[in-house]
Amino acid sequence: MLSTSSKDSELLDPRVSSTEQLLKIHENSDSDSSDSVYLKDSLFITGFNDWKNRNSAVDSHEKSLVHTTCLMELRTRGNTKMRVDYAVLQQLEEEKGYWRNLNIFQCVDSTPDLARIDQLTSIIKYINNTGIPQETFLAFIPNPGHESEELEVAIVNFIENGLNLNNCHGQSYDNASNMSGHYSDLQARLKERNPFIDYVPCAAHSLNLIGSCASESCQEVFISTLQELYNFFTASTNRWQIFVSVNKDKKFLTLKTLSKIRLSARHDACGALTTKSEARGLVQKLNKFETVILAKLWTSILGRFNVVNKKLQSINIDLASVVSLYNSLTKFVETLRTDFSSFENFAKSCSDIQEYQFDLKRTKKRKLQFDESHAGETAFENSSHHFKIYTFYVIIDNLHQELIRRKIVYENLLSDFRFLEKDRNCTTT
Repeated sequence: MLSTSSKDSELLDPRVSSTEQLLKIHENSDSDSSDSVYLKDSLFITGFNDWKNRNSAVDSHEKSLVHTTCLMELRTRGNTKMRVDYAVLQQLEEEKGYWRNLNIFQCVDSTPDLARIDQLTSIIKYINNTGIPQETFLAFIPNPGHESEELEVAIVNFIENGLNLNNCHGQSYDNASNMSGHYSDLQARLKERNPFIDYVPCAAHSLNLIGSCASESCQEVFISTLQELYNFFTASTNRWQIFVSVNKDKKFLTLKTLSKIRLSARHDACGALTTKSEARGLVQKLNKFETVILAKLWTSILGRFNVVNKKLQSINIDLASVVSLYNSLTKFVETLRTDFSSFENFAKSCSDIQEYQFDLKRTKKRKLQFDESHAGETAFENSSHHFKIYTFYVIIDNLHQELIRRKIVYENLLSDFRFLEKDRNCTTT
């Protein structure tokens, strides 16, 4: 390494090239010093213009003492143990090794932003060194399209840019067909690359779909009425001011728009209608005894679903907890099926309307053919019985059926990893 005196240091000017600085140090140094000898031997310091013999000159320089000495000095400087930031570099390498060999669980969801630009949200879940589950947001990935092949290329390229796909032992998406299909969709394609990537449907998203399916299954489509009510007032500033003036003492909760998948938004909208169930004359759909019953029913259902939905989005949630929460909801829905009279009594106690709309309609009589009779046709005892069969039971039974169907997926996954739960119990005891 070339040593410089205080006088030499004055010559080191950042505006001057390094070659000129070395030559100035050479001129001011002792001609008998070893550094001066090295500089005299180097054609690349003193100058070179014999370009016809450039190959032999470069070969001679690489074998020279000055070149060998500089290489040895460079290697010495590259020894991280001799550097002041050795501890930081060692920690960095340990972190790199940890993330390269980390067993991760990949979560991807498509999220349009306020500018209507669709992007993939990439999140990984893993267990840290202390055994605590962690969830880390990685990045927004530009959405390459909605085809499973395009999604596969985008996700694989992103993961392998620093992580190892072979260390990925789980994948979770929503229940869209291009993501969750068993044959040629995203989860199946990634499983072909790594057979150990088990697919786990998003438990919270599955619960949202259960509520959506049940709300659209009966004749009385109550949830869509809430959206129509919101649209009616927000479509006109004059209408909204009328609503605000009537609600200036905050007697009623404000109207809420719906979300296609989020149960919490539906619960807020349903709760807003329940507190003003005595309101009359808003629209014909609201001026029905059936609406009051459905408002109370859906408030009870969505309130319980909303609490479970928030627990399902916890970082520390595991498969055993998911199954337990789904079981609790299943039992809750089963108890609702035998509780129709309480919902009906609530509607009578808080509403001036005491008759079902079915009572006000003329009973349709089907014209019989010459070889038919009315034998075997269902005869309803009253309008309450009709509403319970065609609306109340339909909602409850669809909820129950969908809960069981979705729960089976998590029970099958849990059975594959049940040994881990047993091992943890043995360790804690």
